[in-house]
Amino acid sequence: MILEASLLKLHDVADVVFVKEREDPSNRIAIISPASEHDKEMVEYFASVSRNRGWNVRTYSSRAEGIGWLTQN
Repeated sequence: MILEASLLKLHDVADVVFVKEREDPSNRIAIISPASEHDKEMVEYFASVSRNRGWNVRTYSSRAEGIGWLTQN
């Protein structure tokens, strides 16, 4: 799967989606990185933009790592 979003569009996704879903910015949001290097770079960029806007977003290479972070105190 290739992510089709442009870098400019990714700037607003976090605010639009997370606010629409009424997410609390302090909630943890784990994203599992895709295998494709291009897609991985886009996901990392999205996570970075999200963190810069105050969202608690991290990326992980495996589901187990993401769940580990989501469930830790």
